[in-house]
Amino acid sequence: MALMDYRRLRRYNQYLGYLAVRYGIWIDTNTTKSYHSAAQYADEINTALNSLCKNLKERKKIIREMKKHAAINIVPDKYFDWMKSSRRAACYSYFWLVSNDILLTSRLNNSDINFAEGLLISTPIIKDDLLITQSTSQWEIDVDSKNDKAGVEDVKGVKKLIADLNREKAINTINAQDFTLDNGPSAIKNVVSHVANGVNFQSLSPLYDSEESYISSSMTFVDNLAMSVNDKIEVIDRLYKSWRTEFGNYPQPFSWIYLDDEDNLLWLWDYMQKSFIGCDVSPATRKQMNDFLLATFDNWAGWSKEQHAFIKNESYSFELDADKNKQHFLARARNAWIQKRHRDKKAKDSSGIKLTAQSKKKLLALQDATGIEPNALLKAYIDDAYKKMRSVKND
Repeated sequence: MALMDYRRLRRYNQYLGYLAVRYGIWIDTNTTKSYHSAAQYADEINTALNSLCKNLKERKKIIREMKKHAAINIVPDKYFDWMKSSRRAACYSYFWLVSNDILLTSRLNNSDINFAEGLLISTPIIKDDLLITQSTSQWEIDVDSKNDKAGVEDVKGVKKLIADLNREKAINTINAQDFTLDNGPSAIKNVVSHVANGVNFQSLSPLYDSEESYISSSMTFVDNLAMSVNDKIEVIDRLYKSWRTEFGNYPQPFSWIYLDDEDNLLWLWDYMQKSFIGCDVSPATRKQMNDFLLATFDNWAGWSKEQHAFIKNESYSFELDADKNKQHFLARARNAWIQKRHRDKKAKDSSGIKLTAQSKKKLLALQDATGIEPNALLKAYIDDAYKKMRSVKND
């Protein structure tokens, strides 16, 4: 689906928050969490407006208030465009945002112009592209369309209705270097945990398996920060610089293992868990497991001193340095993978199943052509042949 469809969702999300804070409308967040189309949000808003407004004049007045509120909270889509470069960039961005304690505090303590704690409406899971792209012209909340372009400069009226904006946030303190043991999530400061240091998994909302869902989650997170749009844009800029640095340092951190193979992916996932770089969120699919694995590594702040004490390698002395920890981990992981492949090869060689020299040559040619490891190729061919055999028998 087109990313532009999310703008209406973000705007309606802000409308609901405004109605809750300004007019005391109760929002059933358990219900709104399941919303996956603009029409569902519009229906909720219309229900609230019907209960508030005695006539069309009052309705238009509140609609104008909601639109002004959204205008001073929502960052234009163009500032998120760089996240569309890859699934890795999109997933990295959301992990980075929720793992920054300063931003999280700003989001949860926000009780003025943004959503109050407890009223945050999670990013919708897109289940039906037809639902999200359908026209919502029939919904009355757009009746006063001439005000759609309410700008940031027109905030005086809003300030009379809601608390003043918190424009003095110390955004200049937020950068990629902030992810250290000293300011990492408190859940792993004093406890030896297998979860990756520096990643606040507890703040991650359920994510649908798509690049668009990752970006939408980042958009919603930024929308709900208690700061001005300009400060939010600065946060996105710092996020982009952090991503550019991370990708520049580690463009393909796991190039030595073929992660499109499920067995390989599961091995690396488990190895990272045992190495105290575990991801504490269950992925919905294999592709999402790959996304979470990379995002966890990319945002990892390095081992804590307590975690490092459990890592058996006397040649590596502990350093509170994320980059050195990453380099050391990659070296250890690659070596462990080579040893595993060697053990697997020996076990298969002793099984009595051997290929002729000609068959091995063909298999290697297939590997060169596809980039897929011989074992994975054989497994795929066997599975396909077995499936065809079962199909013939069933017929």
